[in-house]
Amino acid sequence: MTRIGVQLWTVRDQLTDVGPLFEELAEAGVEAVEPYGLGSPDTDAATRIARAKEIRRAADDAGLVILSTHTRLPARRTNEFVDEMRELGVTYAISSAPEHTFGFERELLLSADRIKEYAETLTALADAVEADGLRIGYHNHAWEWSVLDDGALSYDVLWENLGPKIVTELDVMWATFAGQDAVAIAERLQDRIRLLHVGDALPITNTDFQLPAGSGEAPITAALAAAAPVDAVFIEATTPPPGSSAIDLVRDSAAWLRTALAEYAR
Repeated sequence: MTRIGVQLWTVRDQLTDVGPLFEELAEAGVEAVEPYGLGSPDTDAATRIARAKEIRRAADDAGLVILSTHTRLPARRTNEFVDEMRELGVTYAISSAPEHTFGFERELLLSADRIKEYAETLTALADAVEADGLRIGYHNHAWEWSVLDDGALSYDVLWENLGPKIVTELDVMWATFAGQDAVAIAERLQDRIRLLHVGDALPITNTDFQLPAGSGEAPITAALAAAAPVDAVFIEATTPPPGSSAIDLVRDSAAWLRTALAEYAR
């Protein structure tokens, strides 16, 4: 079963009161929420655990599931990290940038050697938390396709070196924005893709605002078919269209995705 969800960055301005927000999201047609900003080294463990419990309780009350979260990752297994993920109830702990793993920086994407070091660290962490019921994953933006000295692309080198337990959360819009064939990526990494992100824009390089899924140039339908089956498809947008709200965008995207997923299931 593929759930329709929303990455909470989309509704970040309403996160001060997650209870009413999650009820509104459920009414808008989503089944899952994907939090972000967890695992922060600037926040003490007790505060992090309390926030995880608050999010989980609000999701349960609204009938929403939390399969995954974007989070800072420790360079090695720590009890604080595992406890936070356990309280949230997630299966997938996702890094959305290299600098979100302690000890690394985004500039590593310009060095094959540093990419390999990063991949080794994530692979070791994935092995270490497997017994805790956690999977480690990576979510792309547009910056992963740097051309290295030998002509290879950073994204390809990363996935060539990540261990088999690391899962892919493919962001179709950002891959397309980077000039890549998101469908080909989905086909190549199909065995590792467990989650998809489906922002949209017209043209795809428009950063002023995003559109509901299915309204722009992102090849979402083809990517869904190439990646399936996945556990969840998350709606994400930084800015809704003028005259529209983030909830409007979520509602329209969820309606379109229900039809798209039903067509695929036939």
